[in-house]
Amino acid sequence: MFGRERLTEFCAQLEAHNIRKRFLAYGRADFIAANEDVIARLAENGLSAVIAGLESASQNELDSYNKRARVDDNIAAARILKKYGIECYAAVILGPDWDKSDFMRLYRFLKELDIVFVNLQPFTPMPGTHYFDKYKDRLLIPYEQSEKWDIAHLVVRPGKLSVRQYYAQIVKLYYKLTVTPKHAAYMIRRYGLLQTLKLSAGAFRITMQYLAKIIKGV
Repeated sequence: MFGRERLTEFCAQLEAHNIRKRFLAYGRADFIAANEDVIARLAENGLSAVIAGLESASQNELDSYNKRARVDDNIAAARILKKYGIECYAAVILGPDWDKSDFMRLYRFLKELDIVFVNLQPFTPMPGTHYFDKYKDRLLIPYEQSEKWDIAHLVVRPGKLSVRQYYAQIVKLYYKLTVTPKHAAYMIRRYGLLQTLKLSAGAFRITMQYLAKIIKGV
């Protein structure tokens, strides 16, 4: 999701051909924050969800990741999407040197934005970036095991928590954000009971995977 002209033309073509579909898209928070009118028109034409890289609740972290983004844009983007009934699938980077207070800080930030769907991604220093060289001495999983470099496995040894504690914090944060009576009622209203049960089953399978990681400590 970038380029006002391209998205405006996209909406114009949907309207001209009377195409009525529901769809989701990837989008940068700063674009969403700066183009509310485009988001409103996309919503009218079927945009139902955006996978948005909110990344962090800390400006210092955003700067350190070279995201060229602002926390204020993240907040504005989440609120704009909610205003037009568009689900925000928030992708967030979990810092390698976080402690429990950092997870709590992120929880308060996402709770304030009333985020229902969240993708909690342990920091992953991809080869070819200077982050890989910076953290190569702390790798838990060698890059040769590339199937585990999926932004779900913890590949950098945490600086302040054990591996088990870190994974436990991920599970705890996820459930505190998503498994609430308010969100359950919202899910059933918006998606229906059957779809909510399917999503819950998927979340349970992921939880079991994380519990296995906690038990193994890797």
